Amino acid sequence: MVSTGLSTVTRSGAVHSASEGTASVAPGREEQPHAQAPDPAPRRRPAPPPGGYGGPLLYCQAMAAAVLIVILVLVIAGLGVAVARRPRKERIDPFTVQDPWRTMVRRAQSTATRFDDAVRKTKAGPLRERLSDIGRRVTVAVDEAWAVAKRGHALDDAVEQLKAGDTRRRLAELEQAGGGDPAITQSVRNQLQSAERLAGVAQDARTRLQRLNASLEETVARAIELSVSAPDSGALQPLGADLDSVVDELESLRLALEETASGP
Repeated sequence: MVSTGLSTVTRSGAVHSASEGTASVAPGREEQPHAQAPDPAPRRRPAPPPGGYGGPLLYCQAMAAAVLIVILVLVIAGLGVAVARRPRKERIDPFTVQDPWRTMVRRAQSTATRFDDAVRKTKAGPLRERLSDIGRRVTVAVDEAWAVAKRGHALDDAVEQLKAGDTRRRLAELEQAGGGDPAITQSVRNQLQSAERLAGVAQDARTRLQRLNASLEETVARAIELSVSAPDSGALQPLGADLDSVVDELESLRLALEETASGP
């Protein structure tokens, strides 16, 4: 090996540079490059969905909220329709009917007011609860009496329009004259019979309503008496049965009048 100031030559002819510290390739020989492994292909990440990875979750939450709102709207709308379809209780106005119907309705209202006052003055407990139950039936009785009075008032109007008095006089004249057309006489006779039937129905309704009003007043008077003297609510049991009977008769009378108004 021959050493120089800047490089060293080996026997094989290779020259090493002292300054670079690297080996040089002898003339006539080429340095073989080191084989390097190819770089792996980089993995591609999937593109995020629109709105980022939180988008689907937010979308589902929004849809759930929208469905809930729709359900609530439908429920509220259904309740509104149910309330709208529920018939309102008619206000009782006795001054829209003529006497004697007006007087009978006012008497029924006065009876119910006295009973309500007695219930309010009764000490809280089973007795008062039972009186409250009876009071609801008293209210039903007043409503039925009002319905009967309205139909009775309508019957009186119909009888007045038929002018039963004038029809009766005309029929008498036709029958006295004689020799006229029998068909005309029979037609006038039929008109008079219709007026008399309606007048009879109205009179029967007045009589029955007066009697049922009296029965209602009697039942309420007994209930007021027992409210301050009865030992327990069991003493009111007969009154409940009597009041149910009054309500049933009033309802039956109302239905009969409705059938008369509807005609055959």
